[in-house]
Amino acid sequence: MTHMVDAASPHDHVQHSQMLMPTSWVKTPPVLEGMQSLDLTNSKTSARVSKLCKQKHLKPPSAFIKTNSFHYGKYENNKLVSVISLSAMNLNKMPGSVAISIDLAASTDTRHSMSTALTSIKKMMRKRRNPCVLFTQCAQTESARAFWAGKLTSTKRASVLTALFHEFDNRYQIYEDAEDMAIFFD
Repeated sequence: MTHMVDAASPHDHVQHSQMLMPTSWVKTPPVLEGMQSLDLTNSKTSARVSKLCKQKHLKPPSAFIKTNSFHYGKYENNKLVSVISLSAMNLNKMPGSVAISIDLAASTDTRHSMSTALTSIKKMMRKRRNPCVLFTQCAQTESARAFWAGKLTSTKRASVLTALFHEFDNRYQIYEDAEDMAIFFD
């Protein structure tokens, strides 16, 4: 079970000149290889996502994530086997500079659809000319740590971004039993 905590000021962790400041929510969804867009306002789709989250011992998406994030999934034999929810913010009022938070990632897929989706996000971010970051709050479970190992790294800068997202919009949850992980494209 995850618990929300109050965010410490990001200024406590990193000097102001090094910060990537969120300035607005991204409105255009990224394209993820191997995944299709999901509509969580559809009750049947939302129930499938909740069922997959329950299987992986994760909380289903909050109302904030349902309305503010971009959702993708992979189906096999009409069964949802992977889901990922992303929220994205423009940074420093610089065109092309974005931070993408992986708000939810759950998968029972043995064909690596989640890894393929992450690779496509990283590829898209690498092509941008301005600084970008991909980050998440990793659950403190063996399977979550094993999945994220080598894909993202634990860093204070990731914790700062989590705090900045929360500071920009206090509906963005910070979990006390999660490890902040990121990859930066400078």
